[in-house]
Amino acid sequence: MNQPVLPVKLLNVGLSACLGLLLVVLMTGCTEGQSLAGQHATPSSPRVAMRGGVGPSVRAAAPAAAPVVAPAAPVAPAAPTLTPEQIAAAKHVFITQGCIGCHTLSAIPEASGLIGPDLSTLNAQAPGIIASAAYKSSEGKATNAVEYFRESILAPSAFIYPDCPDGPCSDYVMPQNFKDRIKAADLDLILGFLATLN
Repeated sequence: MNQPVLPVKLLNVGLSACLGLLLVVLMTGCTEGQSLAGQHATPSSPRVAMRGGVGPSVRAAAPAAAPVVAPAAPVAPAAPTLTPEQIAAAKHVFITQGCIGCHTLSAIPEASGLIGPDLSTLNAQAPGIIASAAYKSSEGKATNAVEYFRESILAPSAFIYPDCPDGPCSDYVMPQNFKDRIKAADLDLILGFLATLN
């Protein structure tokens, strides 16, 4: 499977910047008399201040500034939930189909292949891959991570991920006949399993 690196790094930087901005907004917006939701609290009593050290004077609480609303960060779709039995079955399919010979996958210790891309964080990278100019100019048609995984297995020449362990990935290294040799149920297990990894 093929995965660009630069768009993923840019996506991570963008998400980090958005989260940092949101944190600053929350910290500055949560002043006295203001809730996290940005609603103004009604002061229960006026503030009392000493005037020249002689006696108290009463002044009303200062109105809180209007909250600043940060743009919402993109929300990733929830990862599928697999039972321990489904995870074990997906790992078995990954091993018996020979995927471990080419790909590294940290969730499967036996998968330490050095030919194809490392799949350990493919689910987190998939949105950036799909949004990249390289993917958009390819024959790839996926619009989400699971579609991208399916396409990479069944039509591996649609998009060639540029970064393999020994340099640029090459076309026709990934077997072209998985659509004929893998059962639909086994493919669904692998797709669901990959979608749980980040």
